[in-house]
Amino acid sequence: MTHPASHPLLPYCPSSLAEQLLTGRQRILLYGEAGIGKSTLTNELALELSGKNQTCFCITADPGSPGFGLPGTVSLGQWQESNWQVLAFEALCTLDAGRFRLPLLTAVIRLSQKTPVGLLLIDAPGVVRGIAGSELLMGMVELLDIETVLVLGRQSKPLPLINELLSLGVRILPVHAHPQACPPGKKTRAHKRTQQWRSYLAVSHEITINLSDLRLIGSPPPIDVPDAWTGRQCAFIDNGQTISIGEIIALQDRKLQIRLPAAIGTTRTLLVRDACSEKNGLLVSATPFTSGNLQFLPPPDAMPYPSRDYSANFAAYMLL
Repeated sequence: MTHPASHPLLPYCPSSLAEQLLTGRQRILLYGEAGIGKSTLTNELALELSGKNQTCFCITADPGSPGFGLPGTVSLGQWQESNWQVLAFEALCTLDAGRFRLPLLTAVIRLSQKTPVGLLLIDAPGVVRGIAGSELLMGMVELLDIETVLVLGRQSKPLPLINELLSLGVRILPVHAHPQACPPGKKTRAHKRTQQWRSYLAVSHEITINLSDLRLIGSPPPIDVPDAWTGRQCAFIDNGQTISIGEIIALQDRKLQIRLPAAIGTTRTLLVRDACSEKNGLLVSATPFTSGNLQFLPPPDAMPYPSRDYSANFAAYMLL
């Protein structure tokens, strides 16, 4: 296989790229760093392909900045009338594709199994560095049976995870990013997904459920810290399938108050992770409980000598 870095990037031309994609198999991964224009190119390719009477589907796989659908989910859509129509979605209840990459891969695989016959574009999350980026890339290509990876990049920078890309044995199309593509700021992304989430919950009702009636899964906060539950995204699951998704209003007296869109069902299994609406209303990732400063003191038998001054003992221990 030819090394992509040895050639200039292909020009950003959706019509030409659409022609090349039609010569291959039916599953294409759009890959690149956050803000480089993957979702925009996905839409433009779908428009071109639909003009060639090609039925086109897409899985948007970035729960923090989805191309369509709800934040905190991955969605399967079909291109119809110049837009994506959501056919199915899987709740993740997180915005962090890197941290929760295994649940993300599992959800994307389930959606791919629901995809009707047609060309499938997968809009990958912008996690392109480190172990998380490597595992996501290789997992998506191998588990989704990807034949072509369309990599968006810039001439001034090497393609991300180039060694992993070359090891996969798939067709690689390195494409120059749109000249106007630029990474959105953290606040911009937060405001955009918050608007999507609030629109979804605009018409909703509240329910109250005893914790004893629920099977909690995911990474819920401690039950003895009620304030940590307020604003958490949550989803009712049945046999691995998402039934509904909503937001926790409060945990009080071991009862959960949950806001859900009207006329949506519930189950006994509730998924909770770290997607959370803060007091300012923004949908963000909650701070992990272990992120605070911790002080380690060795056990008494490892202390250099008995003392009531534990800080002095600790300093002496560190000098051993």
